[in-house]
Amino acid sequence: MVMATLKDISKETGISITQVSRALGGFDDVNAETRRRVEEAAAKLGYRANLMARGLKTGQSGNVAMVVPRQLDASAREVLFEVVWGISAEFSRRGKRLILHVTAYANDISVYDQLYRSGGVDGFVVIGPTVNDPRIVQLADRGIPFVVHGRDPSCAHDFVDLDNAALIGSMVSAARKLGHADIAFLNGPADLPFAQARARGFDQAVKGAGDCRILNAPMTFEAGHDLTISLLTGKNPPSAIIAGNLMMAAGVYAAVKEAGLQVPRDLSVLAHDDGLEHYDPDAFDPPIGGTRSELGAAWSALASSFDRRITHPDIEAQVTELEFEFRQGASIQPPRE
Repeated sequence: MVMATLKDISKETGISITQVSRALGGFDDVNAETRRRVEEAAAKLGYRANLMARGLKTGQSGNVAMVVPRQLDASAREVLFEVVWGISAEFSRRGKRLILHVTAYANDISVYDQLYRSGGVDGFVVIGPTVNDPRIVQLADRGIPFVVHGRDPSCAHDFVDLDNAALIGSMVSAARKLGHADIAFLNGPADLPFAQARARGFDQAVKGAGDCRILNAPMTFEAGHDLTISLLTGKNPPSAIIAGNLMMAAGVYAAVKEAGLQVPRDLSVLAHDDGLEHYDPDAFDPPIGGTRSELGAAWSALASSFDRRITHPDIEAQVTELEFEFRQGASIQPPRE
């Protein structure tokens, strides 16, 4: 079988070979329509980039690494699968390969230097950033290309993220418009930047309201269940709960059912939906409302940001904030008298 070439794509589209090459290489000086036509033609013709030939010309391997620790909680494992699946497919579409490197220790940053110095990777995708993240500090100090899914607010770097403060603020506003004054927010670990941003958004949105509180925990079914049980059996239980993700929300629903109560008759519930494959908001009984921003929206932005960093290593940090939407669902109503 004869492999398709850049010349074949150029002939198919009527676009110059140079522009075809730059479109497939992710260069940001190619307009969206040209990139679309080239990518469609490449898919139609079965074009596959010759990474070895590209490497000889550019000095790049075509490999992008993601380093993850062996020990992850249930929430992180679920999200990791979606991230690896999505970003790997996006890099593959651009003629690159994603390499997943599992390390024994979460704080082992020496592996980044080892992988990069070996010449086997061109840079890194960093996920789950912390404040003053040692991975980001080291990569920036070494001048190693990287892009982050999320952000470390302590330094400037390329990242793709949500406006987490606005996201939580929109759910609080929806609850308050219906008359809820006692709202509990089940947030992620308090030391993570996204959870800190969500806490700020919550505090700003509930200012002057009744008994509003934030509870921090791993974003798992078990945490959502146990925190809800403690809230429902404690003094002044909330009339509404906002869960940081659908895994926590599933635990909230289970706890409400165990307590002999109903959503939303006895407790209104909202949650953020990342669009994870195994968590469908409409499969909840009743369908859960809240914010939604699919993880899949991040992959193209991450890959484009990485390509810009490789091509223009001295440009300023590129910031990409993804959009989110609010869906009403059937899980919230005015509080009972």
